[in-house]
Amino acid sequence: MTKKFYLKPINHIDEVIKSCAKPRLVERLFSRTRGDHIEFISTDYLLSLANPAPKRHTNNLNGRTVNMSELWLEMLQQGMRDPLILRISAESKTIRLETGNQRVYLFKQRGITMIPTVLQIETTPVGSTANGFHLYDFNRVMVNQKSLKQAIRNNTRLCKPSKILMSA
Repeated sequence: MTKKFYLKPINHIDEVIKSCAKPRLVERLFSRTRGDHIEFISTDYLLSLANPAPKRHTNNLNGRTVNMSELWLEMLQQGMRDPLILRISAESKTIRLETGNQRVYLFKQRGITMIPTVLQIETTPVGSTANGFHLYDFNRVMVNQKSLKQAIRNNTRLCKPSKILMSA
C-alpha cells in the first residue's frame, strides 16, 4: 500500500518565520517569493512528489547552468523569486513536483521545513522532461475531486495547493 502524504499548508511567510527553527534564513530565502496562489508546503510533502534522482545542476534565474552549491549561494544572496510548482493532471490522475526538484533537496539538507509552492492544473502530466519523468498517482495524496473538476470548468490553471489537495 502506498503511503499517503497529507497537506498542511501555511499561507503567509510570517507564520512560517514564527514557527521555524531558522527564522532569519527563511526570511532571507523567501521574502522575495510573491504571488496570489502561494502557500508554504512541507518539505517532506514536496519530496514525496519530487524527482527521486534530480540532476546535480540546474538553471539559475539568469539561465546559467549552476551546480547545487552555486544555486544555494545564489539563493542566500538573492532569495528565491519563484515558488515551486506542483503539477496535477486530472486526465492522467497524476501529480508531480514540476519545478524545484533540486531546490527541495537543498532545503531538506539545510533544515528548511516549509517551501512556497503553487499548484498548476494541466491536461498533460509533464510540463518539462528536463525536470524528470517522475509521476505519482492520486492515491499518494488526497485530491478533492469536486474542487478539481470545478477548477477545470472555470479554466483555472494556477491555484493555492489547498484548493485542490486536502489536509488530513
